[in-house]
Amino acid sequence: MPFAPDDYNMKVLLGLPFAGRYVPPMWAVTLSALCWPMNIKHALYPVQGKPREQAREEIIEKAIELKSKYVMMLDDDVVPPADAPMLMVRELEMHDEFDVIGGIVTAKGVNADPMLFKGSSGGPYWKWKVGEIFEVDEIATACIVIRTSLFQTLPKPWFRDLNTLEEEKEAGVYAEPKDVNEILHKGEMTDDIFFCKKAKAAGHRILAHGGILCRHYDQFGNAFTLTEDSYPFWPPVPHIMDIRDAMKIDGWMSPLELAWLAQWAKVSSNIVEIGSFQGRSTKALVQNTKGTVTAIDSWNEDPTLSREIAVAGNRINTVMPPNYLYEEFMRNLGEHTNLTVMRGKSLDAAASMNGDKFDMIFIDASHDYAAVKADIEAWKPKLAPGGVLCGHDFDPVKWPDVVRAVNELLPEAKLAVDSIWMWQEGK
Repeated sequence: MPFAPDDYNMKVLLGLPFAGRYVPPMWAVTLSALCWPMNIKHALYPVQGKPREQAREEIIEKAIELKSKYVMMLDDDVVPPADAPMLMVRELEMHDEFDVIGGIVTAKGVNADPMLFKGSSGGPYWKWKVGEIFEVDEIATACIVIRTSLFQTLPKPWFRDLNTLEEEKEAGVYAEPKDVNEILHKGEMTDDIFFCKKAKAAGHRILAHGGILCRHYDQFGNAFTLTEDSYPFWPPVPHIMDIRDAMKIDGWMSPLELAWLAQWAKVSSNIVEIGSFQGRSTKALVQNTKGTVTAIDSWNEDPTLSREIAVAGNRINTVMPPNYLYEEFMRNLGEHTNLTVMRGKSLDAAASMNGDKFDMIFIDASHDYAAVKADIEAWKPKLAPGGVLCGHDFDPVKWPDVVRAVNELLPEAKLAVDSIWMWQEGK
């Protein structure tokens, strides 16, 4: 017996408005890995061969037909974190006063300005922190969840690309300019701004989720996202000086993670770091502790990694010279007298430290399951009472082996900030 519309009661319909442009491979990978709230009905609805505004309207109509509580839209050039649907739906489930929530999508350009706005003609809104959820007036619809009931009271058109003042007037969104700046900007309006203005005018409120940082791809495969030196990434003011030098060193540790390490270093006197690379995290530790730091790494050269370093550091040569990583680390850290450097394997170093105890142990070495498990088993016994055992890259999408090893050996471990996990005995 076929299903009737009354039987559907969909929770989330994910609409995919294809624009006929380059689709990055990571988009397809992420689409298959999206995390959804438990025990819900959700479905995909792609629309091809239509202008973007028409594609969005068709997606909304399908959501209404299927009695879907929410409609999510994901553009074909935007790659969100895998947990974006779960995070956005959760916020709307908990906050009935809001009907729209969007992830952070930036413009395609060097500055990568976030496409979210407060007020008219004020430019991108910057004064928020990564992880913060805050109200806005307008936001890009490239990664967004909307309560479908909104459209049942909002007259069509819901989405329009406008290019002239006459089109604004015809669509009913024209407002008399208040100053010369508004005059200069009148006449152009993208479909997402059109939707937000119309929804706001009808009394609907909009959220931006600062924990959903998307990558926005151009036709050449270049990805754009927030830069790490932008305001949303700035730690609280007292911490900025703590990590200023660390941020100058190449590496993958975010400013928030560096600030977290710096704060723990302030209350730790005997620290060991397993996996130091070029010293970005080591710098945050050694500059902020009144005690000592032991940095352990093999600093072995890896041709694949060397090419990646060359790109990240904008170096011309793609093959690093022998001992490059070690020498770079020493150039960055060699001045510190409270630093002990041990070049070798993690397990050998652990075995050589008979009765030594550390009040902070940070693991960021090999990321395969066996290596992470071995490091935890080798170093956990060396944790002093009340100390913190922690590590990097607790990310189920990028580093599932890290997550698996930590969860198996330290089930009480928790996510501290970004992708740093931490564990303290009895806590």
